[in-house]
Amino acid sequence: KTRLSVKSYVEVAYGYQRKINDKFSVGGRLKFLVGLAAGDVFFNKGGLTVNGNQVSYDLDARVRLSTTLLNLKMGVKDNTDIFDFSSLSMDIGDIKPCGLGGAVDLGMTYKPIKDLTLSFSVIDLGGISWNYNIVGKSTGSDSFTGETIKSDGTLKGDLKQFTDNLQKLAEFRKVEGEDKTFNMLACTLHLGARYFMPFYDRLSVGLLASYRIDKFNPCLGAKLGATVTPVDWLSLTGNYG
Repeated sequence: KTRLSVKSYVEVAYGYQRKINDKFSVGGRLKFLVGLAAGDVFFNKGGLTVNGNQVSYDLDARVRLSTTLLNLKMGVKDNTDIFDFSSLSMDIGDIKPCGLGGAVDLGMTYKPIKDLTLSFSVIDLGGISWNYNIVGKSTGSDSFTGETIKSDGTLKGDLKQFTDNLQKLAEFRKVEGEDKTFNMLACTLHLGARYFMPFYDRLSVGLLASYRIDKFNPCLGAKLGATVTPVDWLSLTGNYG
């Protein structure tokens, strides 16, 4: 199963930070999210297979859009409503939210010794409830079997019917009703450590590990860096990872 997803939203945030004592400090940010537009394409099945002189395909796809910025007209083919993507146009005169949600950022720091600081944070813990006003699907399968092109240019099998059926896959049929879905944001966890050199307190080294929690695209990474601040108004940083 494959998913292509694009989402656009704005956030309004309020942050707060407090120092508990000389070793601990905590902070957080509360965010109100307003969805502007979203789009998803799901491929439950999809593929084109070539096996010798046989070509076959099998597709089961679904598309959904949540936006008031785009106008998309409908067409009719074989007594079925289909999306006419050639009529797609933009209309910025009727902008309104397509989704609402919220999220929080949480973090803390701890200094076990004078020159060492440990940190932990959670970013974008929350989600948005989207109203998908355009929902369509496309399904189909077919195969074509041919032989080497002969002197008269003919092939065994009905190539025209195969290509016609293949073109129909781009004709997404309308699914009635709105699709309301709550989508979690891609939450990220950060764990870091920073050490100031005791022989020169303007030089520090650090390590940052992060993990992105995403059902379709999780990501684990780490960076090692160093920072030197020779004067208060100048800081130089290098990192690897």
